[in-house]
Amino acid sequence: MTWTIGIVGCLGVISNRPVRDLDQIIPMRFQRVLIGVTVGYGVMAVHAVNVPVTVAGMDVFPGEIIHMDKNGACKFPADCVDAVLTNVRAFFEEKDVQFGRLLAARSAIKDREIFGG
Repeated sequence: MTWTIGIVGCLGVISNRPVRDLDQIIPMRFQRVLIGVTVGYGVMAVHAVNVPVTVAGMDVFPGEIIHMDKNGACKFPADCVDAVLTNVRAFFEEKDVQFGRLLAARSAIKDREIFGG
């Protein structure tokens, strides 16, 4: 599978089949949504390209954007990419503010403990 990924330039795969060779795939940061892990492959074939599919209970249509990580996948229409990125940036900015507050509170608690206040 490793050589196939490099040749066709894939960034990820969605399949209703299990996968093997995870130890080789994970370092490549190749995104994937599959139904599980297997020790070997059965008969596999491409039946259609650019058609709607259902994988792991998620219906995916041509043109949709799929974000995947080790926790799973979500999808959204391609014309929403800018809005999604705006929301992701706002989310991380808010998380930075929250973590800053937590660190400040933690520091204040430690100062009180050190100085007996």
